[in-house]
Order: sequence, then C-alpha cells, then structure tokens
Amino acid sequence: MASRPFVPPAIPLSRKSDLVNRFTAQKHKLLRRLDKWDEPALDYYVLPHPLLGKLTVREMVFFTIYHTEHHRQAVRGR
Repeated sequence: MASRPFVPPAIPLSRKSDLVNRFTAQKHKLLRRLDKWDEPALDYYVLPHPLLGKLTVREMVFFTIYHTEHHRQAVRGR
C-alpha cells in the first residue's frame, strides 16, 4: 500500500474508459520512444525513483511493467 504522498485521489468509475484510453496512448508513446534507445544506453543512464533510489532506464522500464500490471489487476478486481 502506498504512503500518503503517493496515494492518488479517488476517480469516479464513469472516467474509467477515458483513463484507459489515455493510459494506452501514453504506453504507445513510451514504446515509440524506447525504440530509439540502443541497448547499452538502457544500462548506462540512471533515473531517480522516490522509493527505490537510482535505477537504470532498463530497470525503470521493467519496474514500470511490473507496477502497471499490479494496478491493472487491481482495476480488474483481482
């Protein structure tokens, strides 16, 4: 469970479709941008994560995949 600074506000169920569409658009945008990175760069550049500390771009992408799946299952009620 996320701590207070990371807990988003409640969103009405009526906005679910819009949010799913926006998420899908952002996912495709990320994938298009990742296609421009070469393999060594994914392991060279480092990004900050508020809880996990410094992560390589590759680690951040894998974390994002895992974290997104966690929320997708929560939305589906699993």
